[in-house]
Amino acid sequence: FASGTEALSSQLLNSLLALPADDFEVVSAASMVLSGAQEMKALCTGDEGGIDFYGRLPIRRPSALIPKGLIHTTLLPRQLLVLGQAKLYQRDARVGRPDIQQFKGQVQDCMKQYEGNERPPTHRVPESYYKRDEPFLGVFVTTASFAETATACVEASGIVLVPGVPLSQFLAFHHVGIIQDEKGFRFDQNEFDLWLATQ
Repeated sequence: FASGTEALSSQLLNSLLALPADDFEVVSAASMVLSGAQEMKALCTGDEGGIDFYGRLPIRRPSALIPKGLIHTTLLPRQLLVLGQAKLYQRDARVGRPDIQQFKGQVQDCMKQYEGNERPPTHRVPESYYKRDEPFLGVFVTTASFAETATACVEASGIVLVPGVPLSQFLAFHHVGIIQDEKGFRFDQNEFDLWLATQ
């Protein structure tokens, strides 16, 4: 399987590039779940304040061997709030610093729950979803790649960049849209569509 991953992931990336923007948001959210997120929801709307998907990623679960509340078995927060943006760009496009800086601002606005904003987005992360002073992680997913100015911009910023090629390789590794027959592994569009429909 590993030897054919490059060709499979290239076909998968072509399929991602042909998606409507809302479907790519769903794929991005589903990719976070495959990465270990406990839950992830795609907003799929044009007025969400720049946050296309959100959910929570477990950091460390408390010990199940000790009754809850007896003693602390972990010092770190149990979960990270994940706030994500999904940008469906052409394969050869390069996301630069302005996109990342804008996303940073949108994450901060979201964490402040758009306080003082006279026209907050109508479809946003529900206020009831937040927990007081919780840590968060910003994730920027795209079908394109990132310019050096973008990667430099996210250093020490708590934002993770996910370019198109690693995204498609990751999905191929998890056999998204991949089937096996007598000729080996191959990408199957119908299989991909079925997977997407269940997300």
